[in-house]
Amino acid sequence: MSNGKEVGETTPIEFTGIAKSMLDCVYITHFRYYINKVKLALGDTKNKIMLEVGGVNPNPKDYENDFGLKYNNIDLDTHGSIYTIKGDITDCPQIKDNTYDFIYSTDTFEHIAEPWKAAKEMIRILKPGGIIFIIVPFAYRYHPVPIDYWRYTPQCLEFLFRPLKCLEANWDSRNRRGPVQGIEEFDKVPVDDMGTFRENWRCYYIGRKEND
Repeated sequence: MSNGKEVGETTPIEFTGIAKSMLDCVYITHFRYYINKVKLALGDTKNKIMLEVGGVNPNPKDYENDFGLKYNNIDLDTHGSIYTIKGDITDCPQIKDNTYDFIYSTDTFEHIAEPWKAAKEMIRILKPGGIIFIIVPFAYRYHPVPIDYWRYTPQCLEFLFRPLKCLEANWDSRNRRGPVQGIEEFDKVPVDDMGTFRENWRCYYIGRKEND
């Protein structure tokens, strides 16, 4: 059952707090916006062990300093980060079962060729009582970095993570009419008479792994 905002309700994003740049916003802004939901689901974030799926956060200590979370991420390349586990989230046997209290992913699942495998592994490495929080595009420009495979709905996320108890699944239209052109030279969309890409919807999912 979906809760929260109605379809079409918008709230402008304000790049404040620890989101100090456009790159920070990619990794942090969604998390800060939803932190109260995360805290409500987890009970508390202090000293909880967190895994971010995809990307390399430019300021990983911010998760600990601002939220009390012990941060790691998994990616195909470490990019020199001591916080990164090098691996493929669709098959990561190097991570033990029931390791993380909280698993978070933003704008990554559209780049995963087999997201059902990623969901299965994320559920496996999540502790009983732990929370998965994921944000993905529904309507968004084509951005092959390196490959752009999928778009999602809240119902799709509920299906992928169906072994979990769904706490909330809904739309995020905060930046629906924002002029999204891209942040890297290879990641640009053309500007026409209407400007840039202006139909930007995401959806999100929060689920809990029930105790064994």
